[in-house]
Amino acid sequence: NYDDSDDDDFDDSDDDDDDDDHNSLRQQALRVIAERRDREYVARMQAQAAAIAREQAKMEKERKEAENKRKRWTTPLYYLFLIIMASYFLARIFPNGLDLFEVLFPSHFPKTQVCFENSHPKHLDEPNGSLITVCEPKPDDFVDMDGRKVNIVWQGCPRGAKCSGGKLEECPRLYDIHDNYCYLSTESNETLANIHKLLERWSIDAHCSVNEEANVDVGTWAARPFFHYSRVVGELECGYDPSLLFLGNETILKKGKAVPLFLLEQTEKDLWLALHPQVPITIPMTCQAARTIMFVCFGLATIVGMVASFVWSVAQHLMYLYYGAFVESPLYVGLTSLILGALSRNLYQRWLERKKKEDRENEVLRVRGLVLNRLEEAANEGRALDAERLKSDIAWAEHQMSRKGRRNMVKFVWPHVLGDINEDNRVHKVVRTENGKSVTYWKWVAPSAPTSPSMGGIRQRMVRFDQ
Repeated sequence: NYDDSDDDDFDDSDDDDDDDDHNSLRQQALRVIAERRDREYVARMQAQAAAIAREQAKMEKERKEAENKRKRWTTPLYYLFLIIMASYFLARIFPNGLDLFEVLFPSHFPKTQVCFENSHPKHLDEPNGSLITVCEPKPDDFVDMDGRKVNIVWQGCPRGAKCSGGKLEECPRLYDIHDNYCYLSTESNETLANIHKLLERWSIDAHCSVNEEANVDVGTWAARPFFHYSRVVGELECGYDPSLLFLGNETILKKGKAVPLFLLEQTEKDLWLALHPQVPITIPMTCQAARTIMFVCFGLATIVGMVASFVWSVAQHLMYLYYGAFVESPLYVGLTSLILGALSRNLYQRWLERKKKEDRENEVLRVRGLVLNRLEEAANEGRALDAERLKSDIAWAEHQMSRKGRRNMVKFVWPHVLGDINEDNRVHKVVRTENGKSVTYWKWVAPSAPTSPSMGGIRQRMVRFDQ
């Protein structure tokens, strides 16, 4: 007997083996695919990393090139600045120059010692003990305690000073001893500074206004005003000592050259002084503006004077020509002058009459416009206006301070206005008898005011007439 169940079991086991083989092959294929993907991903990441590295290297190279380019022009400037600053400080520390050998070996370079000649022969026998080893008896050179050579420089004693044993012992009046030289004393310098400030203030006042004490006729410098020295002394309450001005007159430097501080002029009555033109003075802005305006006005007046002088010269020349022609041909020139004069007068009279007529016509239009405006205002209130009173009101309103203007308006302008109003059908005329006299009343009966643009000063309105 054949059992079918055994065949079925066999078939099922074969199917299971096939499935296992298929799954193992599929897993192997998946692993191969995954490994290949991993290798591709790693290769792609390595390529990206290499590209990023190349880009960073390129950027670093460009940065270094830019920095080198900047250093090519900033580094020299930096070193130049350092050299300038070092030179400045060295010049401040060593104003007479710097010698490295002298700094390292000072004993090989001599010092300089200034000695003064005695101010009086009797001092030759009375040398100063403290300086006799240096200045007496006039050696060519000397070696000090440090073994450094000293060069002796002999100078004459300053004028008015006292010297003994090669030493400056006493300076003249107004001077003090400083560093073995005679300088103006502190009090003298303060006095000169006060004089300078006072003269500067007075010069500004004289420049900006009229100063009675200024005298610009003294001396040759008209740019700065001169003042009395006695007035300066009285203002500062200091002693009258002109020698101070002469002694301290070279106290400022301008472009390396000594410039006198004052200009001095001695007269029989007094000493005059002024600030030197090269000494700067600060002029206030208000003064400069005022002087600018004055100069502009003076320039305009000069131009007007030149034009007037030219016109007068031309007129004078024409008069000379006319006189010469009249002397040669008096009859011809006289008749021609009369004819031209009459013709000119006639043309001028015609021009005046035409202008007067135009002005009167314009005045008539203006007064007529005022009348119509008042009539319209009265019509809005339901009133009529007396013509004579309206004439008087307008005359006084337009010419309050001119009697002649009121008379001319009543005599020359109002008759034309009256004729225009009488012919205007928009104005109703009513004649009434009051107190035995005829009185004319005007009333505006049109819907609106006139629109004629020729009536100066009148409001223009749209007029609608009802049918």
